[in-house]
Amino acid sequence: MKINFCEERGDIMPSKSLQKMLLEAMQIMCRELGVEEEDYDLDISFHTSLDNMRVNGQEGGKIRACVDPEISKDRHISVMVQRDHPHLLILALAHEFVHVRQMITGRLLVDGEGERAAVIFDGKRHSPGIIRLAHVLGMPSMLPWEKEAHQGMTALFLLVFDQLPTELRLEIVQGMHYNP
Repeated sequence: MKINFCEERGDIMPSKSLQKMLLEAMQIMCRELGVEEEDYDLDISFHTSLDNMRVNGQEGGKIRACVDPEISKDRHISVMVQRDHPHLLILALAHEFVHVRQMITGRLLVDGEGERAAVIFDGKRHSPGIIRLAHVLGMPSMLPWEKEAHQGMTALFLLVFDQLPTELRLEIVQGMHYNP
């Protein structure tokens, strides 16, 4: 898996030190998810906001990151990330990396384009109407591929955090706001 930061697709770029931290975190994610040896290019773009972004015809609402459901013929996967605190960036990327694994293994497929696209997850077809309804009701995490990503992202974040060098962990913790 080759990870690229794509300045031309986003509207901002993180600092070099944050890029280093995120690259190390994503390499750990690839290793933990068993996709580091896969022959794909993963293009990461950073945006000031992804609110109300439309992804494959679905309204995004308030989102921090999303993966383009189309894998190009040259095996490129695009992930868009909203610029945020390092711990939130890593958490959002952990969620999207679960989707990347679902796509690479063929468990998550998109059938069609735009608002008429259905999702096939683990061989079961989910109609565009059901997907749209889950988003309108504010419950996209009830969709099975989203449920798996939500369940996996925290565990993946903790695995990544535990493997990062001490100085990077300190930088992440310093960026967190703790309100008991």
